[in-house]
Amino acid sequence: MQQTLNSTQKKHFRGMAMGLKAEIFVGKAGITANVIRQMQRGLEQHELIKVRFTTRPKTEKEALCTELETATESCLCGMVGHAASFYKQHPDPEKQRIALPQ
Repeated sequence: MQQTLNSTQKKHFRGMAMGLKAEIFVGKAGITANVIRQMQRGLEQHELIKVRFTTRPKTEKEALCTELETATESCLCGMVGHAASFYKQHPDPEKQRIALPQ
């Protein structure tokens, strides 16, 4: 089940993501099974990750973000330039690193 975030939560996560380095890079090949696996692993470990895209038109990046959201059951927090941040709360309450702002 995909989680949804309100605008306040997205703003909070965008601020947190500013200090992060991109963990996942999406190149010419687009979204591959390996990219999805890396992203799922990153979300499981950190809950909030940054993905960087190679130079692509904005509409194409938006479509790729939607595809990544669906494939990983995560939530897009925001996209700035060639980078997008995604959040997915860890299912185990003991392993959750980030508290969701209300």
